[in-house]
Amino acid sequence: SGSGFSLILTNITGGDAPGEKLLTGIGRAIRHAVGDGDFVARLDGAMFAVIALDEEGRSGAEKADSTLLAIGSCIPLDQAGRFLPIVALTGYKGELEVAEFLRRAQLDLQTTGARGPGAPVAASARGD
Repeated sequence: SGSGFSLILTNITGGDAPGEKLLTGIGRAIRHAVGDGDFVARLDGAMFAVIALDEEGRSGAEKADSTLLAIGSCIPLDQAGRFLPIVALTGYKGELEVAEFLRRAQLDLQTTGARGPGAPVAASARGD
């Protein structure tokens, strides 16, 4: 439709892999955080993806922040030092070149993970 959108990729690193119960709760929390108009999927293991449409009054960056908070709220306090949520945002507006967009999204997630906990959400954007 020519509207802008963002791809929000998340991963949970550190320690052992999170259990299925925790991952199911995280998926629900992400769905609630971004809203009904966006697509949420669990990709592999502890990795989730959100296709977030640009909305009036709520940007992709705001949705990425909400996603990070949603993931953090699901991690029990006694395991907070064990699991580190990573959230990366890649925005796009204009004609879509899927392979390039996905390559940039993956790079954004890797860059954010390399920065470590407490780092701001990585964001790249391309506008034509």
